[in-house]
Amino acid sequence: MNFDITKASDRLSELDLKIISGSFDINVLWYRVMQCNNDHIIERHTHSTIEFHFVYSGSCRVVLDNESFFAREGEFYITAPGIYHRQEINKGYVEFSLNCELNTADDQDYEGMYVIDTLKNVRCRPYKDVTGATQIFMKVLEEAFNQNIGFYNNICSLTVMLIMAAVRAINGPSPAKCPAPVKQKKNAYRFSQIQDYIRNNISLPISTTDISRYMFLGEKQVSRIIKEATGKTTKELIQEYKFQEAKTMLIERQDLTIKQIAEKLGFSSQYYFNQFFKRKEGYPPGIFRKNTRSG
Repeated sequence: MNFDITKASDRLSELDLKIISGSFDINVLWYRVMQCNNDHIIERHTHSTIEFHFVYSGSCRVVLDNESFFAREGEFYITAPGIYHRQEINKGYVEFSLNCELNTADDQDYEGMYVIDTLKNVRCRPYKDVTGATQIFMKVLEEAFNQNIGFYNNICSLTVMLIMAAVRAINGPSPAKCPAPVKQKKNAYRFSQIQDYIRNNISLPISTTDISRYMFLGEKQVSRIIKEATGKTTKELIQEYKFQEAKTMLIERQDLTIKQIAEKLGFSSQYYFNQFFKRKEGYPPGIFRKNTRSG
Protein backbone atom coordinates (compact mmCIF):
# COMPACT_ATOMS: atom_id res chain seq x y z
CA MET A 1 0.00 0.00 0.00
CA ASN A 2 1.20 3.53 -0.73
CA PHE A 3 -0.48 5.31 2.21
CA ASP A 4 -0.39 5.34 6.00
CA ILE A 5 -3.00 2.81 7.09
CA THR A 6 -3.17 4.19 10.65
CA LYS A 7 -3.90 7.73 9.45
CA ALA A 8 -6.37 6.33 6.94
CA SER A 9 -8.19 4.50 9.73
CA ASP A 10 -8.29 7.64 11.88
CA ARG A 11 -9.71 9.72 9.03
CA LEU A 12 -12.25 7.03 8.20
CA SER A 13 -13.38 6.85 11.84
CA GLU A 14 -14.07 10.60 11.85
CA LEU A 15 -16.61 10.40 9.02
CA ASP A 16 -20.33 10.44 9.77
CA LEU A 17 -21.50 7.77 7.32
CA LYS A 18 -25.24 7.45 6.88
CA ILE A 19 -25.78 5.73 3.57
CA ILE A 20 -28.94 5.35 1.54
CA SER A 21 -28.49 3.11 -1.47
CA GLY A 22 -31.51 1.72 -3.29
CA SER A 23 -33.75 0.86 -0.36
CA PHE A 24 -30.81 0.17 1.98
CA ASP A 25 -30.43 2.45 4.99
CA ILE A 26 -26.96 1.98 6.50
CA ASN A 27 -25.74 3.75 9.62
CA VAL A 28 -22.02 3.15 10.20
CA LEU A 29 -21.08 3.14 13.89
CA TRP A 30 -17.41 2.45 13.28
CA TYR A 31 -15.11 1.74 10.39
CA ARG A 32 -11.55 1.10 11.45
CA VAL A 33 -8.31 -0.87 11.37
CA MET A 34 -7.29 -2.76 14.48
CA GLN A 35 -3.54 -3.41 14.71
CA CYS A 36 -2.12 -5.42 17.62
CA ASN A 37 1.58 -5.29 18.35
CA ASN A 38 1.14 -7.63 21.32
CA ASP A 39 -1.22 -10.42 22.29
CA HIS A 40 -4.57 -8.92 23.22
CA ILE A 41 -7.95 -10.06 24.53
CA ILE A 42 -11.35 -8.46 23.98
CA GLU A 43 -13.59 -9.92 26.65
CA ARG A 44 -17.00 -11.52 26.06
CA HIS A 45 -19.45 -9.00 24.66
CA THR A 46 -22.27 -8.58 22.15
CA HIS A 47 -23.74 -5.92 19.85
CA SER A 48 -27.21 -4.88 18.75
CA THR A 49 -25.64 -4.19 15.34
CA ILE A 50 -23.86 -6.19 12.63
CA GLU A 51 -20.07 -6.33 12.81
CA PHE A 52 -17.79 -7.46 10.00
CA HIS A 53 -14.25 -8.65 10.86
CA PHE A 54 -11.88 -8.98 7.88
CA VAL A 55 -8.49 -10.51 8.78
CA TYR A 56 -5.82 -8.64 6.83
CA SER A 57 -2.89 -10.42 8.49
CA GLY A 58 -2.18 -12.74 11.41
CA SER A 59 -4.84 -14.75 13.24
CA CYS A 60 -7.17 -14.66 16.20
CA ARG A 61 -9.30 -17.07 18.18
CA VAL A 62 -12.98 -16.29 18.54
CA VAL A 63 -14.72 -17.88 21.52
CA LEU A 64 -18.50 -18.18 21.42
CA ASP A 65 -20.71 -19.53 24.19
CA ASN A 66 -20.88 -22.99 22.61
CA GLU A 67 -17.85 -23.24 20.33
CA SER A 68 -14.68 -21.49 19.17
CA PHE A 69 -12.73 -21.08 15.93
CA PHE A 70 -9.64 -19.44 14.48
CA ALA A 71 -9.87 -16.68 11.86
CA ARG A 72 -6.81 -16.25 9.69
CA GLU A 73 -5.48 -14.01 6.95
CA GLY A 74 -7.75 -14.10 3.91
CA GLU A 75 -10.82 -14.94 5.99
CA PHE A 76 -13.56 -12.97 7.69
CA TYR A 77 -16.32 -13.57 10.18
CA ILE A 78 -19.48 -11.70 11.11
CA THR A 79 -21.00 -11.24 14.55
CA ALA A 80 -24.75 -10.82 14.18
CA PRO A 81 -26.85 -8.96 16.76
CA GLY A 82 -27.02 -10.77 20.10
CA ILE A 83 -24.03 -13.05 19.49
CA TYR A 84 -21.72 -13.08 22.52
CA HIS A 85 -18.08 -13.50 21.61
CA ARG A 86 -14.60 -13.16 23.05
CA GLN A 87 -11.63 -12.39 20.82
CA GLU A 88 -8.15 -13.67 21.62
CA ILE A 89 -5.74 -11.82 19.35
CA ASN A 90 -2.19 -12.86 18.49
CA LYS A 91 0.71 -10.45 18.13
CA GLY A 92 0.94 -8.94 14.64
CA TYR A 93 -2.79 -9.25 14.01
CA VAL A 94 -4.41 -6.67 11.68
CA GLU A 95 -8.17 -6.58 11.25
CA PHE A 96 -10.44 -4.39 9.14
CA SER A 97 -13.67 -3.85 11.04
CA LEU A 98 -17.06 -2.42 10.04
CA ASN A 99 -19.91 -2.09 12.54
CA CYS A 100 -23.23 -0.86 11.23
CA GLU A 101 -26.99 -0.78 11.51
CA LEU A 102 -28.58 -2.11 8.33
CA ASN A 103 -32.24 -1.67 7.45
CA THR A 104 -34.47 -1.42 4.41
CA ALA A 105 -37.11 1.25 3.99
CA ASP A 106 -39.06 -0.77 1.42
CA ASP A 107 -40.75 -4.00 2.50
CA GLN A 108 -41.18 -4.82 -1.20
CA ASP A 109 -37.41 -4.87 -1.72
CA TYR A 110 -37.02 -8.62 -1.49
CA GLU A 111 -33.32 -8.57 -2.27
CA GLY A 112 -32.66 -6.05 0.49
CA MET A 113 -34.74 -8.04 2.96
CA TYR A 114 -32.88 -11.21 1.97
CA VAL A 115 -29.47 -9.57 2.49
CA ILE A 116 -30.45 -8.21 5.90
CA ASP A 117 -31.96 -11.53 6.96
CA THR A 118 -28.76 -13.31 5.86
CA LEU A 119 -26.53 -11.00 7.89
CA LYS A 120 -28.71 -10.98 11.00
CA ASN A 121 -28.87 -14.77 11.07
CA VAL A 122 -25.45 -15.69 9.71
CA ARG A 123 -23.51 -18.34 11.58
CA CYS A 124 -20.47 -16.89 13.30
CA ARG A 125 -17.60 -18.82 11.75
CA PRO A 126 -14.68 -18.09 9.38
CA TYR A 127 -15.49 -17.57 5.70
CA LYS A 128 -12.97 -17.42 2.89
CA ASP A 129 -12.83 -13.97 1.31
CA VAL A 130 -13.36 -15.27 -2.21
CA THR A 131 -15.10 -12.08 -3.40
CA GLY A 132 -12.37 -9.54 -2.61
CA ALA A 133 -14.08 -7.83 0.31
CA THR A 134 -10.76 -7.10 2.01
CA GLN A 135 -9.49 -5.33 -1.10
CA ILE A 136 -12.67 -3.24 -1.20
CA PHE A 137 -12.02 -2.27 2.43
CA MET A 138 -8.47 -1.31 1.44
CA LYS A 139 -9.93 0.94 -1.27
CA VAL A 140 -12.16 2.56 1.37
CA LEU A 141 -9.06 3.30 3.46
CA GLU A 142 -7.25 4.74 0.46
CA GLU A 143 -10.19 7.05 -0.29
CA ALA A 144 -10.30 8.18 3.36
CA PHE A 145 -6.55 8.85 3.39
CA ASN A 146 -6.32 10.80 0.11
CA GLN A 147 -9.67 12.60 0.46
CA ASN A 148 -9.78 13.59 -3.20
CA ILE A 149 -12.93 15.19 -4.53
CA GLY A 150 -15.84 12.77 -4.32
CA PHE A 151 -14.16 10.58 -1.68
CA TYR A 152 -17.17 10.60 0.68
CA ASN A 153 -19.58 9.39 -2.01
CA ASN A 154 -17.03 6.83 -3.17
CA ILE A 155 -16.76 5.48 0.38
CA CYS A 156 -20.55 5.22 0.58
CA SER A 157 -20.67 3.25 -2.68
CA LEU A 158 -17.74 1.04 -1.66
CA THR A 159 -19.43 0.28 1.66
CA VAL A 160 -22.43 -1.18 -0.14
CA MET A 161 -20.07 -3.18 -2.36
CA LEU A 162 -18.22 -4.41 0.73
CA ILE A 163 -21.40 -5.67 2.37
CA MET A 164 -22.58 -7.34 -0.84
CA ALA A 165 -19.15 -8.99 -1.29
CA ALA A 166 -19.44 -10.47 2.20
CA VAL A 167 -22.95 -11.77 1.53
CA ARG A 168 -21.81 -13.35 -1.73
CA ALA A 169 -18.88 -15.03 -0.02
CA ILE A 170 -21.27 -16.47 2.58
CA ASN A 171 -23.75 -17.75 0.00
CA GLY A 172 -21.25 -19.03 -2.51
CA PRO A 173 -21.62 -18.77 -6.31
CA SER A 174 -25.41 -19.00 -6.31
CA PRO A 175 -27.81 -16.96 -8.47
CA ALA A 176 -29.93 -14.21 -6.93
CA LYS A 177 -32.75 -15.69 -4.89
CA CYS A 178 -34.95 -12.59 -5.12
CA PRO A 179 -36.40 -10.73 -8.09
CA ALA A 180 -34.86 -7.33 -8.80
CA PRO A 181 -36.96 -4.33 -9.86
CA VAL A 182 -37.25 -4.20 -13.64
CA LYS A 183 -38.45 -1.62 -16.10
CA GLN A 184 -41.85 -1.85 -17.71
CA LYS A 185 -42.39 -4.30 -20.54
CA LYS A 186 -40.03 -3.49 -23.37
CA ASN A 187 -42.57 -1.79 -25.64
CA ALA A 188 -44.12 0.13 -22.74
CA TYR A 189 -40.69 1.46 -21.85
CA ARG A 190 -39.98 2.33 -25.47
CA PHE A 191 -43.31 4.14 -25.75
CA SER A 192 -42.39 6.17 -22.68
CA GLN A 193 -39.15 7.17 -24.43
CA ILE A 194 -41.09 8.13 -27.55
CA GLN A 195 -43.42 10.31 -25.48
CA ASP A 196 -40.47 12.05 -23.85
CA TYR A 197 -38.85 12.67 -27.23
CA ILE A 198 -42.01 14.25 -28.64
CA ARG A 199 -42.56 16.44 -25.57
CA ASN A 200 -38.94 17.58 -25.48
CA ASN A 201 -38.90 18.42 -29.18
CA ILE A 202 -42.41 19.79 -29.58
CA SER A 203 -41.01 22.95 -31.21
CA LEU A 204 -39.64 20.94 -34.13
CA PRO A 205 -41.45 19.46 -37.15
CA ILE A 206 -41.14 15.90 -35.80
CA SER A 207 -41.61 12.91 -38.09
CA THR A 208 -41.65 9.15 -37.71
CA THR A 209 -38.19 9.11 -39.26
CA ASP A 210 -36.86 11.46 -36.56
CA ILE A 211 -38.24 9.23 -33.81
CA SER A 212 -36.94 6.01 -35.37
CA ARG A 213 -33.43 7.44 -35.73
CA TYR A 214 -33.45 8.61 -32.12
CA MET A 215 -34.71 5.23 -30.87
CA PHE A 216 -32.51 3.12 -33.19
CA LEU A 217 -35.67 1.37 -34.35
CA GLY A 218 -37.32 0.90 -37.73
CA GLU A 219 -40.13 3.28 -38.67
CA LYS A 220 -42.62 0.39 -38.83
CA GLN A 221 -41.56 -0.70 -35.35
CA VAL A 222 -42.07 2.82 -33.97
CA SER A 223 -45.50 3.00 -35.60
CA ARG A 224 -46.46 -0.39 -34.16
CA ILE A 225 -45.38 0.58 -30.62
CA ILE A 226 -47.43 3.78 -30.76
CA LYS A 227 -50.43 2.00 -32.28
CA GLU A 228 -50.39 -0.68 -29.57
CA ALA A 229 -50.17 1.94 -26.80
CA THR A 230 -52.65 4.53 -28.06
CA GLY A 231 -54.53 3.25 -31.09
CA LYS A 232 -53.17 6.28 -32.97
CA THR A 233 -50.74 6.64 -35.83
CA THR A 234 -47.42 8.37 -35.19
CA LYS A 235 -48.65 11.49 -36.95
CA GLU A 236 -51.85 11.55 -34.90
CA LEU A 237 -49.91 11.23 -31.65
CA ILE A 238 -47.53 14.08 -32.57
CA GLN A 239 -50.49 16.25 -33.56
CA GLU A 240 -52.27 15.47 -30.28
CA TYR A 241 -49.23 16.59 -28.27
CA LYS A 242 -48.89 19.76 -30.34
CA PHE A 243 -52.60 20.51 -29.95
CA GLN A 244 -52.51 20.09 -26.16
CA GLU A 245 -49.40 22.24 -25.93
CA ALA A 246 -51.02 24.86 -28.18
CA LYS A 247 -54.03 25.15 -25.85
CA THR A 248 -51.75 25.44 -22.83
CA MET A 249 -49.69 28.21 -24.44
CA LEU A 250 -52.77 30.12 -25.64
CA ILE A 251 -54.07 30.19 -22.08
CA GLU A 252 -50.88 30.60 -20.06
CA ARG A 253 -48.59 32.55 -22.42
CA GLN A 254 -50.59 35.72 -23.00
CA ASP A 255 -47.29 37.49 -23.79
CA LEU A 256 -46.97 35.47 -27.02
CA THR A 257 -48.79 36.23 -30.24
CA ILE A 258 -50.49 33.43 -32.14
CA LYS A 259 -47.75 33.67 -34.76
CA GLN A 260 -45.09 33.18 -32.08
CA ILE A 261 -46.93 30.19 -30.66
CA ALA A 262 -47.14 28.69 -34.16
CA GLU A 263 -43.37 29.08 -34.53
CA LYS A 264 -42.70 27.55 -31.11
CA LEU A 265 -44.75 24.51 -32.09
CA GLY A 266 -42.86 23.96 -35.33
CA PHE A 267 -45.51 25.16 -37.81
CA SER A 268 -44.20 26.73 -40.99
CA SER A 269 -46.74 29.57 -40.84
CA GLN A 270 -49.57 30.99 -38.75
CA TYR A 271 -51.99 30.00 -41.52
CA TYR A 272 -51.18 26.29 -41.19
CA PHE A 273 -51.37 26.54 -37.40
CA ASN A 274 -54.80 28.18 -37.64
CA GLN A 275 -56.05 25.43 -39.95
CA PHE A 276 -54.61 22.71 -37.71
CA PHE A 277 -56.15 24.16 -34.55
CA LYS A 278 -59.53 24.72 -36.19
CA ARG A 279 -59.70 21.08 -37.33
CA LYS A 280 -59.04 19.95 -33.76
CA GLU A 281 -61.09 22.44 -31.74
CA GLY A 282 -63.75 23.62 -34.22
CA TYR A 283 -62.64 27.25 -34.28
CA PRO A 284 -59.34 29.18 -34.71
CA PRO A 285 -56.83 29.75 -31.91
CA GLY A 286 -57.67 33.46 -31.69
CA ILE A 287 -61.27 32.71 -30.77
CA PHE A 288 -60.15 29.98 -28.34
CA ARG A 289 -57.91 32.48 -26.54
CA LYS A 290 -60.67 35.09 -26.48
CA ASN A 291 -63.17 32.60 -25.04
CA THR A 292 -60.78 31.52 -22.29
CA ARG A 293 -60.14 35.15 -21.35
CA SER A 294 -63.83 35.97 -21.12
CA GLY A 295 -64.54 32.70 -19.32
